[in-house]
Amino acid sequence: PTVVRNVAVGAGSMWARIGGVVSPFVVYSKQLWLPLPFVIFGGSAVLAGVIAMALPETMGADLPETTEEAENFGVKRKPTQVYLSDILKHGEAHQNRAYEEENPDDPHSDATSHGSAESTAL
Repeated sequence: PTVVRNVAVGAGSMWARIGGVVSPFVVYSKQLWLPLPFVIFGGSAVLAGVIAMALPETMGADLPETTEEAENFGVKRKPTQVYLSDILKHGEAHQNRAYEEENPDDPHSDATSHGSAESTAL
């Protein structure tokens, strides 16, 4: 959602400015121990990478449009099987097909357009 994205960008910008203010003091920490600035900067980068590993994978997924969808994003669903016959019939393996089959009344799912020549044409 746009509101959440704007808050995240603002928070990232704020922490970048704080890092710019604090960085000269980190450089002066080499008077305590020579490799300390490298440990601080390197440790913060490794910590950020470890925290980023907790984020859900977004490759090939429809990104959420509402806050409710964002709260449910990345929640483990029942795994579905993709059959070769589906790929041959539709030209691709549809990742949301299991959701569409479980919720046929959902107005957001458009099961009729999947696999049509218009949607797969380049």
